[in-house]
Amino acid sequence: MTQQTICELAILFLIILSSFRIFLIEDPSSDPLASLPSLALLMAVFSIFAFGPTFQNIGISIIALFVFLANFRALLRLNDKLIVDHYSFIFILTSCFSILLALAAGAFVVYFSPSVVNLKKYGVTKTSKIYTGNLEIGFYEPYKPSDRKTAYIYHYEQKNTEENKATEKPVILFIPNERATTFIYEPILVKLAHDGYSVYSADFYFKPDNNNRILSSKALKRSSFLKMSFTDQENYEKWKSDIKTSYDAYLYKSLISIVSPQDKDFVILLGDCTDGQMFLSLKKDDERIDTCFDLSAVEGYDTKGFGPVEETDPVIALLLGKEKEHKMYVSNHAANALEQLIKQSMQISEN
Repeated sequence: MTQQTICELAILFLIILSSFRIFLIEDPSSDPLASLPSLALLMAVFSIFAFGPTFQNIGISIIALFVFLANFRALLRLNDKLIVDHYSFIFILTSCFSILLALAAGAFVVYFSPSVVNLKKYGVTKTSKIYTGNLEIGFYEPYKPSDRKTAYIYHYEQKNTEENKATEKPVILFIPNERATTFIYEPILVKLAHDGYSVYSADFYFKPDNNNRILSSKALKRSSFLKMSFTDQENYEKWKSDIKTSYDAYLYKSLISIVSPQDKDFVILLGDCTDGQMFLSLKKDDERIDTCFDLSAVEGYDTKGFGPVEETDPVIALLLGKEKEHKMYVSNHAANALEQLIKQSMQISEN
């Protein structure tokens, strides 16, 4: 399970525990469990800031708010240290309804929970670093907690064995589509790392040139682009035609600046629904870049621009008409097809 799924289930557990107390009262006593809805609501709000406004945590937040309001009088009684000897019929009915809502939400969360790649099984290590800054002033590790985090860099590679240390690995530099994050593509990235590539992926959260049409909040960026893509296609197409190409170029230059690949490395730029001419321009301007590929060109990869959501975001997959998939078939197929293209490119380069 992911941290988000665990957090959502923990919130629902608090709601169920608080509502279930109607069956536990025997003798007149205080009502300490009345404080749990406040904690559940607080956790639900923090969950939205931490993981973004997904269908799951928005729904859970609504349930948590409903239960908090239903228990508000009980919270006041607890604050005044009053004794409770019975619950009203309306409160019992509301609590039963809350339990049913929480159980239904829990079933939804479990059923639509994303698949998690077992790094140990694949023999892959994942390291991450956080940076602040931008391409103009440079990127550096934050000096203090208040520094705005603008770049999250993830590195996937085979575990360090003596054989692996002696082998030069092709370097893949990947920027997720604006409608996804590194986590969404992780099964593909881990498979590539397992097969011998050194994979860097970056989630960036800044606005080049202070462009207000680019939403840079870590909590809102992906959800905002998803909303635009599903509900405002005309505006999304305009964003792609006016801004996306230059924005993507800025992001790739930023990632190259952070990773600083060596001349001896075989460097591959990888994207998803990324402009090919932009890739060619970057390759022309930087001799370290050897080739460029786009996942959208892989046959059988049907959720172009969204990532393998059948595995890592089943709710979005459902909106796209795709079923949940746990066996990583989509990611393994995409990674294998991509590797064949890369090997062909490397052979051409050697000749």
